Amino acid sequence: PRGDNLDIYVKMIDAETLLRLTTDSAEDVRPVWSPDGCHLVFLRKYTDRSVYYLIPVLGGAERKLAEVFPYHVPILGNSPYFSPDGKYLAISDKHSAAEPLSLFLLSIETGEKRRLTTPPGGTEDYYPAFSPNGRWLAFVRSTSLTTNDLYLMSLPSGELRQLTFDNVTIAGVAWTADSREIVFSSRKDSSIFHLWRIGISGGEPQRNQNV
Repeated sequence: PRGDNLDIYVKMIDAETLLRLTTDSAEDVRPVWSPDGCHLVFLRKYTDRSVYYLIPVLGGAERKLAEVFPYHVPILGNSPYFSPDGKYLAISDKHSAAEPLSLFLLSIETGEKRRLTTPPGGTEDYYPAFSPNGRWLAFVRSTSLTTNDLYLMSLPSGELRQLTFDNVTIAGVAWTADSREIVFSSRKDSSIFHLWRIGISGGEPQRNQNV
């Protein structure tokens, strides 16, 4: 309310009053809904670390899930992504400042982190997004904030495939409901962001002409 901190709020569609969920003096960012709509996971940013918490959407006690490397994923783009069964969260993390950002699977129940990707030298991975059917994980691999491409991981095999070869800024990844196409925001062919779609089999991305 005083504009001095970031906290998590929710608002019922048919209500005027906001419900404040967090009051910590650290900044709370990147909220993401659980698939059943009953909880939110968010990231709390301290000066020396960041911590994922789980909280009921109507308020209640927070539950610490895991600590991660101090937050510095680009501000644009999607939040950490729940698996369709609600048991895991796909996140970007690393173990030291010298390491690149990699993708990990974070267990909601235990807080255990399991590595999903090991990006080559000079690259980092972020913006993970599970397909609705749980068979794929789309993500962005980057050599800089403005040089990104879209990749696809087959689950559970972990086989990787590069889908785009544009080397431009991508600012978020999502899926169509049928798990056949990925929708992403990109500066492909323009100095401004537009929405693009690409099938899981690859090919030339198609721009959404209405956005």
